[in-house]
Amino acid sequence: MGTDAEGPIPLGAAACGMQAEELARDLVAHIDSWCSDRMVVPRMTVTPADYASTTGHVINKPESRMTLTY
Repeated sequence: MGTDAEGPIPLGAAACGMQAEELARDLVAHIDSWCSDRMVVPRMTVTPADYASTTGHVINKPESRMTLTY
């Protein structure tokens, strides 16, 4: 996992598709909750689609699986 000695790396959201606005709004809500509680450290892991899922919020794509934990 990458780190920045200067401080937190700013996060944002961009989404595409039929539910893009809803997805981006949900992601920004999660980002805002992370910002208000600095004890929580978000982590995003991207693995091949057939990789066994771990705990966290999972976004399945045809070729990959993104897992968000915090």
